[in-house]
Amino acid sequence: MEITHSETEIDPRLLDKSWRLRNLYWIKDRNGLVIKFIPNEAQDLFFLNRHTREIILKARQLGYSTATAIDILDDAIFTKHLATAITADKLENAKNIFDKIDFAWQMFPKELKEYLNIESESDSSTEISFTNGSFIKVGTSLHSGTYQRVHVSEYGPLCAQFPDKAENLKKSVFPTVSEHGRITIESTAEGEGNDFHDLCVEAEARATKIVNQPLHPLEFKFTFAPWYMNTEYQTPPSSVDIPDRLTRYFDDLEKKKGIVITPTQRAWYALTEQSQKARMREQYPSTPEEAFLSSGDRLFDADLIKAKLETDVLAPVQILMEGRLLIYKPFVPRHRYAVSGDPSQGIGRDSATAQVIDFTTNEQVATFEDPNISPTEFGDVLQYIGHLYGTALLAPESNNHGHATVARLIELGYQNLYRFVVKGTLDEHETERIGWLTTMVTKPRMFFELSEALSDPHSPLLVRDEATLKEAQYYQKGETNIISPLSRKKLSRHYDRLTALAICYQLRDEATASNTISEKQDKRVKERRQRNRSMH
Repeated sequence: MEITHSETEIDPRLLDKSWRLRNLYWIKDRNGLVIKFIPNEAQDLFFLNRHTREIILKARQLGYSTATAIDILDDAIFTKHLATAITADKLENAKNIFDKIDFAWQMFPKELKEYLNIESESDSSTEISFTNGSFIKVGTSLHSGTYQRVHVSEYGPLCAQFPDKAENLKKSVFPTVSEHGRITIESTAEGEGNDFHDLCVEAEARATKIVNQPLHPLEFKFTFAPWYMNTEYQTPPSSVDIPDRLTRYFDDLEKKKGIVITPTQRAWYALTEQSQKARMREQYPSTPEEAFLSSGDRLFDADLIKAKLETDVLAPVQILMEGRLLIYKPFVPRHRYAVSGDPSQGIGRDSATAQVIDFTTNEQVATFEDPNISPTEFGDVLQYIGHLYGTALLAPESNNHGHATVARLIELGYQNLYRFVVKGTLDEHETERIGWLTTMVTKPRMFFELSEALSDPHSPLLVRDEATLKEAQYYQKGETNIISPLSRKKLSRHYDRLTALAICYQLRDEATASNTISEKQDKRVKERRQRNRSMH
């Protein structure tokens, strides 16, 4: 703030930003009426929760664009040489924010403009600059430059729909704001696996684990603004039929989260859901977790996976290999086991993973993960795991880095490797290959069949590993069409454990009872050839 006491002889309250925000600015309400800006509960939270870096997960229509417009305009008026910028996901949203700023400036008290000796020098459809050297830029993208304050509106949709713009903001604009400047990011959820989701998860986790320790200026502070903060979201309940499932939902929020939803709020929610349908919890979330779990086109039922996280997860009974191999159930002789492997480059970007399923009990019994192991070393690990479960049927994915893993297993002489047969494109010549080949044909099938297995009430697949189930929570149907690593270079989540589990589940008809491999090996190889001719 650059106002001196001599400049505030008329009213010293001008030194108080909170007072200014509540007394100097005028806006148009939803009905087009001109009213003095008085912050609502969500806007007050925005003003009072100030930090140099803020990430805000919110419900729709809580007034954040209005609060942002007024807040940044006030900064520009009362601070000299301040470079500020606002970016939105769509031109329409950017124009809406700019119009709010422009209107509030036009309605700013004329006598105060004269007293502060400030006027607008230029006024375009995207920028306002002032005679005190400050300016505000508004648009759907920002060019490189130096800013003291940047606000990003609807960063979630921006990351999902325009990842290049989001990446440019993160790499070329955010670093220009010093640690004493301010970056605020607010958005509704738009799926996960993007930068907005990652920032929210990291900031929320930091707030949960480190309660009383001050944040570093470069660390993001997490704020969640749920739908029920808007006092307008109410309607008389007398004429609204609230479904039993929503009643259970509201009761569950109160019982488990301590969130009390009043009868008038419940009625509003039920009416609004009729038009929002499946996007209701994404657009009007009650909890941060709900916002992301309900967004996107998910393959696995979010409520089902949530229930499994509460009932099926076990603590490992044994941890081997420096904490990377988790054993949930030990080997049982004559049970039918299979092991799958999803190799990685071994450079920390994604993880080499393995899964073990006991098909006698239809239960995941072990999992392995390591982001730094090479494909060749992974072959040694898979052999160890395979022998740990009675020389189980072993299927390493043979795509890309998997060739080195397969070669290592052959070199080691592992006796029960998964094999499939492919035909030549120009003739009927058949070639036998080792390992699981993920293609545009096999990938959708293996994930959809895994989804069916997890939801089967008669013979459900029990997943004991929490991390695997959490990957299933976020898995999108569109992921089943992505094969090439180049196609997923902008995605931050690789679903390594879930992919390995999906591969492993494909082995359910071929896994043999432990310690009976040698007698049936030739017969089962022939059966595999016959069954898998059309698979790949």
